Amino acid sequence: MGSFKKIILAGVIVFVGLALLKNALVQAVTAWAISKATHVPVSVGSAHLGIFSSSLRFRKIVVQSPQGFPERAMLDVPEVSVDFAWDSLFKKEFHFEKIRLHVKQITVVKDRAGRLNVDALKPTEQEQKGGFPEAAPLRIDRLYLTVEKVVFKDYGGGGEPKIQEFHIGIHDREYAHIDNLSVVASLVMFEALTRTTLSRLVGLDLYVFKDMASGALDGSVGLVKEGAKGLRNSAQNFLDFFR
Repeated sequence: MGSFKKIILAGVIVFVGLALLKNALVQAVTAWAISKATHVPVSVGSAHLGIFSSSLRFRKIVVQSPQGFPERAMLDVPEVSVDFAWDSLFKKEFHFEKIRLHVKQITVVKDRAGRLNVDALKPTEQEQKGGFPEAAPLRIDRLYLTVEKVVFKDYGGGGEPKIQEFHIGIHDREYAHIDNLSVVASLVMFEALTRTTLSRLVGLDLYVFKDMASGALDGSVGLVKEGAKGLRNSAQNFLDFFR
């Protein structure tokens, strides 16, 4: 092999290696950041950052239940796509112009002791007062949220759980001007769980999620239309639970 071909081959190997290292680093940092915002372990299946583009794509994100719960996955997120501003990195901030977040399923678990796994996602007292953990400044211009369903599994009676499904039907609902990942977590939980009857069935307090996400909720699009549909779905789900 000639010297020129060896140089080309070496360059390709280095390029591929850097690309893989870059994606692995993004994957690890993202899992850490989401875990800090949700207070529970998080796994990220894969991450892809374009070399010459300002787009990110994540697949198979799983927000896990706290230790001791019989169900591992609390949030199943098959895909997240992100458009970000490259120049923001030089300003020591994360500026995301657009995020599309697809939540396939939220699994709410009540264990034999009566504990709920989703209580772990509630913002801490410090977060409610605006005292977020130190991190680079974050700005999300537009968030598009899709949530397919919520599944409630009640292990309170022992043995096999009693299961109820709520089909949520949020599709690409738009929110604006979000400045923290904890706000995103509370926004997802409030928008999904408020379209179920769990607040009445198990005494789930949704106001703490609502208060945390109030700024994003004020800037949401299509509230009246989706809210009416959500009320109809919740009423039907409530009746189905006792059939």
